[in-house]
Amino acid sequence: MTWHSVCPACRIKDISWIKPGKVAWDWWNTCNLTGVDFKAGMNTPTYKAFIDFAADNNLEYIIIDDGWSGNESLLKDLNPDIDLKELVAYGNQKGVGIILWASWRNSAKDTEATFSHYAQMGIKGLQDRLLRP
Repeated sequence: MTWHSVCPACRIKDISWIKPGKVAWDWWNTCNLTGVDFKAGMNTPTYKAFIDFAADNNLEYIIIDDGWSGNESLLKDLNPDIDLKELVAYGNQKGVGIILWASWRNSAKDTEATFSHYAQMGIKGLQDRLLRP
């Protein structure tokens, strides 16, 4: 059996904008960093450390998982301890893109405005939980 027999043909005509790559994902280690001179957690210094790790290990992306936004809006209900613009700029300097995790409930609200906002900011993708009812 080949992948052709189990996968439908791609419906996207131009896929040149898709940039696959390896990712460092904080969910695997729950933001637990040791031996650092800052309090590890859902904050800008922790994600700068993840960006450094990704750059040092030739990983193209990091994912910022659950906790960067609240439960109501991906545009308004944001964690004040995470400066996304600063992280995008830092990631750009290091050659590491930022992907944001989003629950389907949040990403289904104001989809066009949300995706446009984060694309303009320089976010490389939104990882949707894909558990839609």
